[in-house]
Amino acid sequence: MAPSPIGKQGPVPVGDAAQTSDGPEKAPILSRLLLRLFPGIRAKLIGIFVLIKVVPLVLLALFAWHAAKQLGGNVTERSTAMADQMLGTVKTVGDTVTRDATRALDERSSEAIERLTTDTARAVAAFLYQRDEDILTAARIEPSEAGYRNFIAGHKRELFAHGPWKLADDGKRWVPVEPEGVNPSLAADPRQALPDNSKDFRARPPEYLGRKESRPLFAEMSFVGLDGKERVKANIGSLLSPRLADVRDRLQTFARAETYWADVRKLKTGEIYVSDVIGAYIGSRVVGPYTPEAAKKAGVGYAPAESAYAGTENPVGKRFRGIVRWVTPVEKDGRITGYVTLALDHDHIRQFTDRIVPTDARYTPIIDAIVGNYAFMWDYKGRAIAHPRDYFIPGYNQKTGLPETPWMDESLYEAWQATGKPSHEFLAGTPPFLDQSLKKKPAAALVKAGTIALDCRYLNFSPQCHGWRQLTEAGGSGSFAIFFSGLWKLTTAAAIPYYTGQYGRHPRGFGIVTIGANVDDFHKAAAESGARISGVIDKRNSEFMQERAALIDDIRASLANTAWGLSLSTGVMAVLVIFVAIWMANLLTRRITAMIGGIHRFQAGDHGHRLEVQSNDEMGELAASYNRMADTLQQSFVAMQSELQMRQEADEKLHRFRAAMDATEDAILLVDRESMRFIDVNRAACDMLHVTQEELFAMGPHGVLSMSVEELKPIYDAVIAGSDNSKAVELLWVAKDGAKVWIDFRRRAQQSAEGWTIVSVGRDITERKRHADELRRLNDELERRVEQRTQALQVANRELESFSYSVSHDLRAPLRAINGFSHIIEQEHADSLSDSGRGLLRRVSAAAERMGLLIEDMLNLSRISRQEMHTGQVDLSRLARDVADELQAGEPERLIEWQIAPQMTVEADPGLLRVVLQNLIGNAWKYSSKLPSARIEIGVTEEEGQPVYFVRDNGAGFDMTYANKLFGAFQRLHSAEEFPGNGIGLATVSRIIHRHGGEIRADSKINDGATFFFTL
Repeated sequence: MAPSPIGKQGPVPVGDAAQTSDGPEKAPILSRLLLRLFPGIRAKLIGIFVLIKVVPLVLLALFAWHAAKQLGGNVTERSTAMADQMLGTVKTVGDTVTRDATRALDERSSEAIERLTTDTARAVAAFLYQRDEDILTAARIEPSEAGYRNFIAGHKRELFAHGPWKLADDGKRWVPVEPEGVNPSLAADPRQALPDNSKDFRARPPEYLGRKESRPLFAEMSFVGLDGKERVKANIGSLLSPRLADVRDRLQTFARAETYWADVRKLKTGEIYVSDVIGAYIGSRVVGPYTPEAAKKAGVGYAPAESAYAGTENPVGKRFRGIVRWVTPVEKDGRITGYVTLALDHDHIRQFTDRIVPTDARYTPIIDAIVGNYAFMWDYKGRAIAHPRDYFIPGYNQKTGLPETPWMDESLYEAWQATGKPSHEFLAGTPPFLDQSLKKKPAAALVKAGTIALDCRYLNFSPQCHGWRQLTEAGGSGSFAIFFSGLWKLTTAAAIPYYTGQYGRHPRGFGIVTIGANVDDFHKAAAESGARISGVIDKRNSEFMQERAALIDDIRASLANTAWGLSLSTGVMAVLVIFVAIWMANLLTRRITAMIGGIHRFQAGDHGHRLEVQSNDEMGELAASYNRMADTLQQSFVAMQSELQMRQEADEKLHRFRAAMDATEDAILLVDRESMRFIDVNRAACDMLHVTQEELFAMGPHGVLSMSVEELKPIYDAVIAGSDNSKAVELLWVAKDGAKVWIDFRRRAQQSAEGWTIVSVGRDITERKRHADELRRLNDELERRVEQRTQALQVANRELESFSYSVSHDLRAPLRAINGFSHIIEQEHADSLSDSGRGLLRRVSAAAERMGLLIEDMLNLSRISRQEMHTGQVDLSRLARDVADELQAGEPERLIEWQIAPQMTVEADPGLLRVVLQNLIGNAWKYSSKLPSARIEIGVTEEEGQPVYFVRDNGAGFDMTYANKLFGAFQRLHSAEEFPGNGIGLATVSRIIHRHGGEIRADSKINDGATFFFTL
């Protein structure tokens, strides 16, 4: 503001100073004028009095009137300008605060959604790495349909889905048949909060993800032989065919699209192959809400159930069903014998993004893609693998098994059509992410054809694809805003850090998680705060206008009073001495100057400065009115600043606190050691214990643990001292509704200025306990059944052995008779027989001898089963050497390379163990007899910490397809003409090994020798 006119002029000169200013030359003129007007002394005195006292007094009154009027106008002008300036400042502050709050909320929301995106990507990676562990575990399972089916049944996970929906009565939208969502009545009542907790008390009901279903993780488990043919398969559900397939033929695989055989043949033991997402593509010729009107516009019949699922846009459509296949080699005896595969149900991967919404709702049972708030996933190549609209998920053509044509822009589509090639061949030679821009248009022909799968590499009308690629190219994450589909959307991207198999070839890993969010939803709170601030400003503006009008009225009244006072006082002041008039003028000048200086100080920012009220006259009232206006302005400004600061501080504290407490599903309970009461508990704690927050606070920690405060204090003191940190405490909690919950509590101590706080974190282990109890019960039942079966088998074996012995013994007498009579006929009646008859007689005699040998072998086998065992320390190496020497002595001309491990000592019956070695080493001797140089090895290895002994040769070997016949009596895999024998030796060995509590098995290949492993 401009300086006051009075401030420029300074004090008005009066008295002698005025005469001095006029100069000495004017004095004679004035004297001559007075002498001419007042010739007498009385007249001169009156004239002098008038000139010296009355006239200056009148002039002073006129000047005072002019100065007061000018001051009133100046004060009115400046107070108006100051009020307008303060109002503008307040509006500017309000706009700035609102704009800054909007920006801060946008940044905070962006950070929160980026964190949500990254956390979701890491959760997907952790889930996939768990499947790596599953496939390695599966490789250790003996291949069988029952075993594989048990494995699948033991790996389940919860899935969530929405309930049934129907077309609304107006036919323009879809609505749920029954309302679904959170139950607001389950949220804590803020009115019941303690006074200390009532500030900014916020409560949410339990989250609702949808209807829960426990579904196996894997839709199929199979064992594939080295020839590429499935040998064993177990299926759950109808997603995959139960028919055994030749996986070398793509057309026999799932969706006619799997080509993993060439890759898995290159795997080494412990290495894992993981496929792409495989599934048949489901298209739609209606994009957006599937209604009768939309179907008519697209030129198709209204059949939503035959089109692809699309969340709230088509909740009754077909779902994309896919798999991700894990494969790893199966090794046995140091060699790969085949491959085990697990087909993961793709729905379990979709669950990570299908439920997420980046709004205050957090989760939803059904995605509404129209509003722009949803999450989805892409594989590392850029193909959509989880999306609210299933027709956007690329798949394979159900007839050909080739990749379905993805959605392209118009120019790329026209270039493809010009080549006449299949789309996958054309796109293989097309540069990806080619000049992506919102200016490009999608190919309408593909929409009409119903093939609109999203492959970011060729989705050139969606430049966000290039942005996601840029953010995650090196495995990172981030976000950016883009105006898309009529909305400003924040879109985030985070790489999924899973690097097994083919996914380890790119820093992006398995792929990326992206979340799209409507930007307007972020700063909704700031916009509402801005509206409230505008309301406050408007209110203050009205108050300022009223105060300004009142001030102007006061100034005008003060000026009127001043004019009347000056007029009345002039006559009275005429009799006063000139010095009183001068004093009054100087006093008036000082007060006006002080008032102007005070206005300047307030204008400069000293809002606490006030004018001194020195009297109750008009000047004093003017100063008081100014002070009241300044008080009002300062209070309004301070109140607004305080409100904004308190709101910002409260928001920051609330976000930090709730983010810490609500970030986990574990129960968190904070206990004050001094008062032995809960400081705070999270919602998970209340849900886990089936109590409300008020009930939990009322119980206190001693109520939860069912012990007295005095018993609990030393436990907490031990935690504080560090001797009991992280020690698990298992608690069985019985809720009011009868539900039993096992909780695993772990404690930590945290010190603050207020004292020690005990932080207890609890995890629900009810399912783990239930599984353990069920396992113990099943083990007890199994032991009981095994014991019963063992007793029955022992009785049956004794009866069978007794029968075999009796039959064998009784058959020996007639065989001896046959053999004896044959010899008599041959010796005494040979001349009466023809050559043919003598030949037949010799065959009868030879058959009787073989029959005798068989009966003798049966008797030996029976004796072994009945023979009492006498176990002790046996030098297996020495025993094997003795058997080898006996065989070598019988045929010294044979060249045999013997390898017998030294110092093999076992606990066994030495006689029976010799029979075992005689048969096993004898077989190795016999079946390697046709080799010019044979090798026989007797040694020991270790499996699962136990010694396993073996006899190995490089002889004829056998087909493992018939390995189950090896240890049966009279079972032979070679003809008697090729290799002599009765087929009783390995049955004898098996019985001896089993009597020692051991196991025996064989491994062989034709013409590549055989190895017999046994334990004792």
